[in-house]
Amino acid sequence: MARSSPPNIFKAYANQFQEDFTNFLSSRSKEIVRQGCMVLTFMVRRNPNPSHEHHCLELLAKSLLDLVAQGIVKEADVDSFNLPIYPPCKEEVVDIVEKEGSFETKQLQVFVMDIDPLSRDEKVRNKEFYMKMGNNIANTFRAGLEPILCSHFGDAILDELFRKFASHVADDPNSSMHQIVNLVGSSQEPCSAPRRDVKGSLSRCVFLSSASLALLWSGHMISSDLNSAIDRKNLGKRYNQYFIKFVEKLIKQKMAAEKVLWMNPADHEISYANNSFFQKEVLVKVRPIVEEAITDMLKKIGVPTCMKVVDMGCASGPNTFQAISHVIGTVHGMCQQQELKLPEFEVLLNDLPGN
Repeated sequence: MARSSPPNIFKAYANQFQEDFTNFLSSRSKEIVRQGCMVLTFMVRRNPNPSHEHHCLELLAKSLLDLVAQGIVKEADVDSFNLPIYPPCKEEVVDIVEKEGSFETKQLQVFVMDIDPLSRDEKVRNKEFYMKMGNNIANTFRAGLEPILCSHFGDAILDELFRKFASHVADDPNSSMHQIVNLVGSSQEPCSAPRRDVKGSLSRCVFLSSASLALLWSGHMISSDLNSAIDRKNLGKRYNQYFIKFVEKLIKQKMAAEKVLWMNPADHEISYANNSFFQKEVLVKVRPIVEEAITDMLKKIGVPTCMKVVDMGCASGPNTFQAISHVIGTVHGMCQQQELKLPEFEVLLNDLPGN
């Protein structure tokens, strides 16, 4: 979306976000333990009116139109291209949480983050400096959006497209479009909410961070009807076996999804692992809220015998490990202070086989 998008497009995206986020909250409420909590962080916009908001993706649209003018890309292809990204405003998030009713919001913060650290650098600024900043920001977006762009336009235009993107950043280095607004919210299940136990599933509390982590809590690990099939000692081995079978199935079937969702490997210059400064900064910013949420919840429900940490995103790189380290460190510190036994941690990393 951009400021020039017609009102019906804004409305369609807003309605879809409302439906998806409502379903998300409802699903998590069925999994969470009594008095469990959830921390979410995601990209938002400052202004309730989306037509008044400058957004960094407008530079991508501008770059695509440059390629249309040069005859490299067909205008019809640009018109038919849509990114499944909708940054809501804070008011929308609050309204959906209240209407869905499964959670009470404890705190809500909005903060602005620079996409590239050079934008805060106080050194001499010249054309070379701005081009370097432009390249950094362009690589950040390319690392995440390349699979979607490639599936629609092909890979032949990507180098030129992001050269244009970097140039537009350098031409307007002080633009607010070089920043991303993030929201972090801490919510908990109301004390009066009825307990929801699902037979044959983990009893758990879901906690999400900017790295898309979920902490699955279980005092007894698995319902009694599954204990005979899987025990805690062998659970990791079983997951490995299941994952290997899953990979073999993907390779055998040559699923299109693997190609569409492909991202550059970690050692590639344009990879998420090498171009995720913004995500790292979000983790640092959110850390105090995460620590507070974990500490408050453990005081209420006690320290479990096992804590399962699951990366539900598509990247198991440095940011994931940083978030996991924050979680384990918080629990470890609390256990030391209260002379409690540290729970067993099981960490499951989720990623596409092609990555």
